[in-house]
Amino acid sequence: MKKKILVSTSFVALSLVAFGFINWTKCADHENTTCNPSETTKTTFRSIHKKAGADKSPFHYEVSTRFVNRITLHDLRNAKTISDLTPKGATYGMSSFTDVHINILDGDKKLSAEGSDHVLSSAQMELLKNAGYSTNFNIEAFCKHINEKTGKLEKYCFVYYITVIPEKEAEYEKGNKALIQFLKEKSQDIVKNISEDELKPGKISFVVTKSGSIEEIQLDTSSGYVSIDKKMIELMNNLPAQWIPAENESGEKVNQKLVYSFGLIGC
Repeated sequence: MKKKILVSTSFVALSLVAFGFINWTKCADHENTTCNPSETTKTTFRSIHKKAGADKSPFHYEVSTRFVNRITLHDLRNAKTISDLTPKGATYGMSSFTDVHINILDGDKKLSAEGSDHVLSSAQMELLKNAGYSTNFNIEAFCKHINEKTGKLEKYCFVYYITVIPEKEAEYEKGNKALIQFLKEKSQDIVKNISEDELKPGKISFVVTKSGSIEEIQLDTSSGYVSIDKKMIELMNNLPAQWIPAENESGEKVNQKLVYSFGLIGC
């Protein structure tokens, strides 16, 4: 199994999540945020390991895409409105979209395109057309939404984070439960005496290649423990099975980038 290790010292915001809308007066503070309250989907592989003798501060294990919300490349390139980009019901009760920004979040340079309403502009459609598998992007816009408590129509900032996925996602050969179980069992001794105050959300990104091997194993954020970070990288380099590669809509094998999250839940 061919593997490469890259350790990055730069911070990469990796969220398991995705959607939020907040009062418009706070929208400016939210513009550069990529971490929102998490939500669970059927393709998120999660397990919680609690410290021995402790009732809280769970140690989190998860392998997924960067953001919980996903869209296939086929659907992305055929999208005409904000609703086409987001899961069914995500824009329910929202109207009068304005100042719509779509931002590509990968790379050092932020690529962005603007629109005036819920219908994607030609610039936004061109930006998304050039996106590929594992591209991460977000939607930021003002809109109006009925406040459930007051019943009044209020102005909100709609923010949604999305990862582009292949039509058939990569899968661990032995199954997702076996993958998490392996990571838990092999790291149990090193995580059992951690301190809640020092533990952070650790992130390791990697690419499942067309051949089913994993490459570009990269520490993106530290768990707060160098020893744990090193152990997790070691485990990712020594998985007992390969992966079933991702496929595009034509059935051709393609690369897919995934994220292994460990430690605290967060970005």
